[in-house]
Amino acid sequence: MLTDIVTIRLPRSYAYQAIDGLKNQARKWEKTKEYMLHGEIDSECTTIGECSDEKEAGEIESFYKEIVEIIEQQI
Repeated sequence: MLTDIVTIRLPRSYAYQAIDGLKNQARKWEKTKEYMLHGEIDSECTTIGECSDEKEAGEIESFYKEIVEIIEQQI
């Protein structure tokens, strides 16, 4: 739930760089969730996040994806 709204002014290229970083975080948590479910890491995965289970990893993944979606809607 969003309670406070913050406005940040950035050059467009900076916003895209921020989006790229957030997407990388979302991918890391997606891979973490897969690892928690299957016990294997694919060759593309270099790191996994620290969490208690696949549910938590999925929630963190969703959080990052939501942030990306909100930013992309504004540019």
